[in-house]
Amino acid sequence: MAKLFHKYIFYLEILITIFVFVLSTLFKLIPSLNYNFDFTFDQGRDMIVLRDIVVGHHLTLIGPTTSISGVFLGPFWFYFNIIPFILGRGDPALLTYWLIFWYQLSAIAIFFVFKKFDRVLAFITTIVFLSTPAFFYSSRYFWNANGAPLGFVFYFLVLMIYLKNNSYKKGFILGIISGLPLQLEAAIGILALPFSIIIILLLKGKRFKNLLAYFLGFSLTLLPQIIFDIKNHFLMSKNFINEFTNRSHSLGSSLGIGDTFRTHIYDFFSILVQALQIKVPFYYYLLLLMVVVLFFLTMIHKFNKRIETKIFIKELPDYDYKLFIVSFSFILLSFIFILFYRFVIYDWYLTGLYVPFVFIISIFFTLTLRLRNLLIKLASILTLVILLFSAYSYQLRFFPKSSSKDRSILANELADIDWVYKNADGQGFKAYNYVPAVYDFNYQYLYWWYGTKKYGYQPFSVSYLDNVPQYIPDNNLFWHHKRSLSSKYPIFLIIEQNIGNPQFLYAWRGNFTKYCSVKSKNFIWSTKVEELKGC
Repeated sequence: MAKLFHKYIFYLEILITIFVFVLSTLFKLIPSLNYNFDFTFDQGRDMIVLRDIVVGHHLTLIGPTTSISGVFLGPFWFYFNIIPFILGRGDPALLTYWLIFWYQLSAIAIFFVFKKFDRVLAFITTIVFLSTPAFFYSSRYFWNANGAPLGFVFYFLVLMIYLKNNSYKKGFILGIISGLPLQLEAAIGILALPFSIIIILLLKGKRFKNLLAYFLGFSLTLLPQIIFDIKNHFLMSKNFINEFTNRSHSLGSSLGIGDTFRTHIYDFFSILVQALQIKVPFYYYLLLLMVVVLFFLTMIHKFNKRIETKIFIKELPDYDYKLFIVSFSFILLSFIFILFYRFVIYDWYLTGLYVPFVFIISIFFTLTLRLRNLLIKLASILTLVILLFSAYSYQLRFFPKSSSKDRSILANELADIDWVYKNADGQGFKAYNYVPAVYDFNYQYLYWWYGTKKYGYQPFSVSYLDNVPQYIPDNNLFWHHKRSLSSKYPIFLIIEQNIGNPQFLYAWRGNFTKYCSVKSKNFIWSTKVEELKGC
């Protein structure tokens, strides 16, 4: 009878997991349909690099820029996105769907790895990961920092496998996987290196051999950047050193000790609050309760099995406690690290911490569900259900009900370009774009891809101004469908308004005073599109 009951419970867990998986997929995917996702400087830059790799056949040794000028991430992010770029024939939407696919695949990987050690932990962690509000947001538009949690998922999974049975082969794999977070977001990703070294040195076994294998694997992930640095006379190394010796100020002015502690502690806990999107007072009570209870249970598990068996229905696997210690230790190491970082911390620096935090939450619910006290078990189930319900209820606000007023949404940018082409009426024209980042990478790419795809031709030229230094290498190689200009050719301006100092916009607009405005349109997303012709 007991076996039959456990069998039905297992089937129920599988059904719930599948249901949450489908629900999570829909709640990530639907808000992003019809190009309803961000397409800014970063996304435009990525698409231009991918165009250069796939269409121009130019491989790259470096990835996206970091916050330090002249220092780049590795190229993994670009090569990772080659498949959706090819499948979508340059359609940016495929990169968003690709990112969602990998978030869901990560949940499957968590389930199957954890299932080998603890079935209940696998079930709880999978549904919590699938339902974490922070992951809904970060999976809805492609950006290397939004991929950082994926790198940390696979890092922690491989690290836990290594903890179970270490060897130099697994050390080599761990070294490679440790490089993934660093390839996607360097700020916290760099901590995978010292943390892994500490773990390897603490474990029994062939430590030196395993450490050597780890460094070999990790160094392979840095090889493209090393080659680039050597070819460019150690440009990245010099820029990195200059930043931290106050010869450069890409990161801004350094903070005082008091400001560092105050702002960084606030930023650190704000990130954890954002993970679940629940009320702050209740959140901190829950966080404190989880940590205290888990440390208490960890100590009992380590030193007094007799008390443990009186608390729990049956003896618990070591895996749960090891995962808690590893996850908590990594968060603690990150906290100590940022207290020594004397510059402003941006949200995306810390998104990788969502992963160990989700693991801690999952372990807490896993252990409370195994307590002998029925009332506590019911309270734990109720709390988990409330958190899940709250997560999905909150996401309903992102379901599109009408046109977005955000000018950075791709659907709105495409509407800007549609207006240009319809008013060009088949004529060749010049296009100029005023955007917050100055460099108009987003419109550069959209005129190339969308203009060609929908209207069959490209503008005669696209830039933010004439006679500016080249900011896209070999850009002319990709414009094969330009339409020549007539004697009275039109000029079109796309102006993203209300962005900082209006004097900049006034100065930029002054470059076109010799032209007369023919017609214009102000969109509800604070973008103006204007047609000019010679007076």
